[in-house]
Amino acid sequence: MQHNPSRGSFSKCGESYEKLLVAARAGNVNASNELLKSLFDIRLKIGNGISPTIVKLLDSWEFNHAFFEAYTNLCKNFRAENGCSVKTYFSALLKNAMIAEATSSAVFQRLNTLSLDEERRGSDGEIYTLGDMLAEEDRRSYSEVTDY
Repeated sequence: MQHNPSRGSFSKCGESYEKLLVAARAGNVNASNELLKSLFDIRLKIGNGISPTIVKLLDSWEFNHAFFEAYTNLCKNFRAENGCSVKTYFSALLKNAMIAEATSSAVFQRLNTLSLDEERRGSDGEIYTLGDMLAEEDRRSYSEVTDY
């Protein structure tokens, strides 16, 4: 008896993302829900693998919006003949969606940039830089990184 991918249920550990996507496209609601849940459950792991900094900068709504944008694009555009897995393709889509979300939400502009050379004034009126506060060995390693 041949299994019809448009009917029945799937077990999460028993079916690959590719099979779930094929079944979801054929109208199997259980497969569609399972694919969505499976990817949703690992979204932070994938996102942190792409860019932990952007994941930290986005609030949960922004990150989930990026996830659902990537998921929607996956369902519409994935083609097995492209030679990559659903998870790899989804990771690329999530990367682009995270960058787009960070850009549209202006999270990069919300960052406070610290300069080790910026002059500051202490409570005693003395002028110092953050670089002055580093230990000698840290200053040497900072110089090695910044001196070209």
